[in-house]
Amino acid sequence: MADEKSLERSLEGHRRRKRIRIILICAIVLVSSLAVAIYKKNVSYDQFKIVKSLDTDDGNGNQYVPFCNFFVKYGLDGISYVNGKETVWSQAYEMSNPIVDVCGNYVAVAEKGGNSIYIFDEQSNRGHINTTYPIVSIEVANQGVVAALLEEDNANYIEAYDKEGDLLISHKTLLNGNGYPLAFSLSEDGTKMAVSYVCISNGSIESKVLFFNFGGVGQNEVDRVVGGMNYKDTVIPTVKFLQNNVAVAVGDNKMILYKMREKPVVQEEIPIKKEIKKLFYNSDYIGLVYENDSGSKKYKVVVYDVKGNKVMQKNVDMNFNDIKFSGKNILVYDDLNCKIIPFKGKEKFSYTFDQTINSVMPTEKFREYLIISNNKVERIRIK
Repeated sequence: MADEKSLERSLEGHRRRKRIRIILICAIVLVSSLAVAIYKKNVSYDQFKIVKSLDTDDGNGNQYVPFCNFFVKYGLDGISYVNGKETVWSQAYEMSNPIVDVCGNYVAVAEKGGNSIYIFDEQSNRGHINTTYPIVSIEVANQGVVAALLEEDNANYIEAYDKEGDLLISHKTLLNGNGYPLAFSLSEDGTKMAVSYVCISNGSIESKVLFFNFGGVGQNEVDRVVGGMNYKDTVIPTVKFLQNNVAVAVGDNKMILYKMREKPVVQEEIPIKKEIKKLFYNSDYIGLVYENDSGSKKYKVVVYDVKGNKVMQKNVDMNFNDIKFSGKNILVYDDLNCKIIPFKGKEKFSYTFDQTINSVMPTEKFREYLIISNNKVERIRIK
């Protein structure tokens, strides 16, 4: 009996020591996580390291956008992808006004006012499309599907093509019908599309946002339209799929967030009471810039998440050329200056360059950015 009690005491002591070790490990993990979170929130950088650099003083007025490992260069006579070591692919063309869109591993280039669209992935040219009517704008999805807004004298067309160039849908809009299409957007998988129209109804301006489904749910619907909303006394120049099942429409007096697995449902409607000076977004957030009513700082930046929750409101004293998201930060820059301002915490990065910068773009890697100037493209890592 004494041996049994001794064994029980020994086992209980072992269990107690094990519980203490677990508690200590959990406490250490918790403290470490809090320390990392606090560090990330408050750490700031004022220098950078050049990871990749390429001279671009070609005098041809080419433009550059981040793509995969480095960038895509495009201009009037062609487009090419440079991965930092070599030119992976190149396509010659003649376009008086080329427009480009990038999504994931796909990029599309088209001639605005023309009839030609090229589709590429990271490896090569994947397709070429000749449209029937002049192109107004394009958008490519993550699967290589391309949508195009086309225009003729008294009608417009929204058409979608797969990456091989085959037509998936053609939706004709008469100006005296749904109205004039202002914007459109494809979902990430290319199976859904949202289109914003503006028209005059009973002497008043009205906007319509229609949703299309190219899958099984839409095949039994007229023109594959699976939902639509009308907004009186509102102009909606922006509609965008932020995620595969989340879309946003931003008008002059309201912002509407939709959920759409197969058909659209309004998730949140946020009133807009002032003129928007700048709208920017990514897959997780929507940012609105207004002029500041009071104080010394000129602009007020308000950021919402995809559920309509306000996650940031800060005043900015910098006259910017552009403003973008970079993780849970906003990236603001003008001709010489660049700042990275987190949603919460102190300013993360501030730098004045010694030459004019045309664009600063976040990349897929943490703390790495693409800096485009008149004669150079650099990929930098802030430190």
